[in-house]
Amino acid sequence: MAIFTNSERCENCRSRSFLFDLISEQDREILDRAKQEVSFNAGEIIFKQGAMLTHVVCVTTGLAKIYFEGLDKKNLLLRLVKPSELVGGPGMFVDQRHHYSLGAVEDTRVCFIEIGLYRELVFRNKPLAHEVMARESHHRIEMYEKLVNLTQKQMPGRVAEALIYLSTQVYESLKFHCTISRQELADLTAMSKESTIRILKDLKESGVVTIDGNFVEIIDMKGLEDISQRG
Repeated sequence: MAIFTNSERCENCRSRSFLFDLISEQDREILDRAKQEVSFNAGEIIFKQGAMLTHVVCVTTGLAKIYFEGLDKKNLLLRLVKPSELVGGPGMFVDQRHHYSLGAVEDTRVCFIEIGLYRELVFRNKPLAHEVMARESHHRIEMYEKLVNLTQKQMPGRVAEALIYLSTQVYESLKFHCTISRQELADLTAMSKESTIRILKDLKESGVVTIDGNFVEIIDMKGLEDISQRG
């Protein structure tokens, strides 16, 4: 169950968003008073695809996932969201609806910022507007690359690409405790859970990775990259 928590001041938050550093002292005070911090348990939905977009979300602790809810209750996991990242979505300036869902992978704490206040801050602050556009452009490029990976790579290449992503961009280590489930890994690669598990076993047997439950270690990054490229 989502729990409202006592918010600390943004200036004291180690996971504060880039937003805070690009606005005036007066706007920081307004933001501090307006934001609402909420804690979510792993597996809970933070916002749902199709719902009205009333707030942007800043993840302050934990790990969340952005995913698209497709046909026949099949999800496509677009990317994972780490602390300090803002999540709004393309509907913010279009139709005021969420076009994907955000869910907690781990126990996660987020700050909600009312969409009207956020837009006002962006519209009257040129450096902030530039940074928002730059980050949205970066995420769009990532989505284009993901589309190519999912449509042109075979299944071993997709799983290898996902493990590289988890190692380099999410957990930032060759050895990590994988907090996403096997089903979520399958959703990240647009594959069935059974196929994902089979390919993980093949990668383990080939010696490029070791897998013990949820603990993963990449033994041969170059070999894994080769599988990803050949995929």
